[in-house]
Amino acid sequence: MNNSNDEELLRELKRRVEEQKQTVDALNRINDELLQVNKRLEESEALKSHFISNISNEIVNPFTAIVGLSRSILALDDSQMGLARKMAGMIFSEAFHLDYQLKNIFMAASLEAGNLDINCLKTNILKVIQNLEETYRYDLLNKHLELVIEHSTGAGVEITCDVEKVELMLSNIINNAILFSDPGKTIIIRIINHEDFFSIEIEDQGPGIAQEDIPRIFDRFHRVSTQINSVRRGNGLGLSVSKALSDFLGAAIEVESEQGRGSLFRVVMPVKITDNADINGYSTAGNETIFEDGLIF
Repeated sequence: MNNSNDEELLRELKRRVEEQKQTVDALNRINDELLQVNKRLEESEALKSHFISNISNEIVNPFTAIVGLSRSILALDDSQMGLARKMAGMIFSEAFHLDYQLKNIFMAASLEAGNLDINCLKTNILKVIQNLEETYRYDLLNKHLELVIEHSTGAGVEITCDVEKVELMLSNIINNAILFSDPGKTIIIRIINHEDFFSIEIEDQGPGIAQEDIPRIFDRFHRVSTQINSVRRGNGLGLSVSKALSDFLGAAIEVESEQGRGSLFRVVMPVKITDNADINGYSTAGNETIFEDGLIF
């Protein structure tokens, strides 16, 4: 009788010890998870602080440069027109990049709030890219970079899309290609038509991206070493905005890269992202709308 009681008592003790062990293991797992969450929160706060600091500089510095250069131009006499043109080019570059940074900030805020609308117009994707080439001309000249546009469609691809969003999506990728290309290198943009969809390849000769880092380059504020995922001057929004816009527009962004051998970003889009037959607007730039009756707004 006593042996039976002893065995039952031992079984109960073993059961309780096992339950306690399971409880301790569960508490240890929860503690590890909390430590990881806390680490991610600390990293997130650090990235946000860095972002705010950079944004402040990227807004204040261009304004300061624009004001200073404008004042200098006003002080020039008529015989210094060449210098005035050079300064005007610098003002344009600063103003363009300020506008570019603000567009990314406002677009990121709209994406976060979920209040984006699609405003579709007819456009020619070749013209859109040529306009982007023109806006980046000063940066290309300043870094002695060559930008080559290749296309097999003659006049380009006629599409129906939200031009402003497509332009910003491509601008972020082109900007990164310029930013991370060494002086004297070539950037190639290819337009490839596939009937119902088309692709735009942006290939640079920069430092490339390690394979294990490619999945993270579209994370907001995230930096992969000294490589990509930064808009000009580094607020860390560029590629995350491009990825979010591609998802919003039903497009896709593919990345091929190898360290030391450059990167290729491929944007794949449908020729038409809406079936709205009443679209009469035509645009070649995100901030310009040309209607069929010739009026410009």
